[in-house]
Amino acid sequence: MPYDSGRRDERMGRGPGRIFQCGIVEALERSHAIVRVSEVILPDSQFPSEPGAAFAIQALVAERVASAIRDEFLPIVLSGNCNTAIGSAAGLMAGKGVTPRVLWLDAHADFNTPETTTSGFIDGMAVAMLTGRCWMSMTAGIPGFKPLDDSRISLLGVRDVDGRELNNLEQSRVVRYRKASEVVLDADAPLYLHIDLDSFDTSEGTANGYSVAGGITRADFMALAGRIRESKALGALALTAYDPAFDEGNRIARLAIDIARALSTGDGLAIHARLQVGKTS
Repeated sequence: MPYDSGRRDERMGRGPGRIFQCGIVEALERSHAIVRVSEVILPDSQFPSEPGAAFAIQALVAERVASAIRDEFLPIVLSGNCNTAIGSAAGLMAGKGVTPRVLWLDAHADFNTPETTTSGFIDGMAVAMLTGRCWMSMTAGIPGFKPLDDSRISLLGVRDVDGRELNNLEQSRVVRYRKASEVVLDADAPLYLHIDLDSFDTSEGTANGYSVAGGITRADFMALAGRIRESKALGALALTAYDPAFDEGNRIARLAIDIARALSTGDGLAIHARLQVGKTS
């Protein structure tokens, strides 16, 4: 999904293409995955506003995710913007026929509404949209989407929150985890795992212009990935908000590929576990 704020192949919209250039398909196939690629592109005849583009893309993502699930594939959504989560969650609801849980990895809470945002950035409202707090007339048009109860959403890695956004969050029942090791996984429902790549600490690389220090490490995430694999709950994965202009040496792109391999096939997890044992022995 090569869009950022409705603009194709600009800023974070260039991220999915860079991850492909760095070999995500080849890496998954080497890990014995069967890979099917689908690009989400708005029709040339369409000239919507930024919100119009965002919700049109969400609808297309919902259809592709639902189709992949029905064909017994694991959907991996490479997206410029986080708000495509509405489409990913909707597709998971439609494909599985049940209400998912959401684990949201991000440096930002994305819990603003049009009334509390100071930037107007639709991406900053993505989690609020998932809970039905805003844009309800638009999300109602996304195939399969139903607002989620706050308690079904957990945040990890959040450390950069606006003042009024923090108030929204504190008045909610959304769960916030400080560490990956604290995350509780429930196998009673499929999991939508949303990874904004700026959730990672800047020591792992810089994902975009919004990145801040203090995030999770590769090691912490891979330990969590192993637990997610064991739970067998993963229903859909999204890797979002990656701007190659900030990623010296393609470090974040390669991390994204390793995440996709680890979660879809388990490749790399055993090596990671051995390395961690070696560090502590």
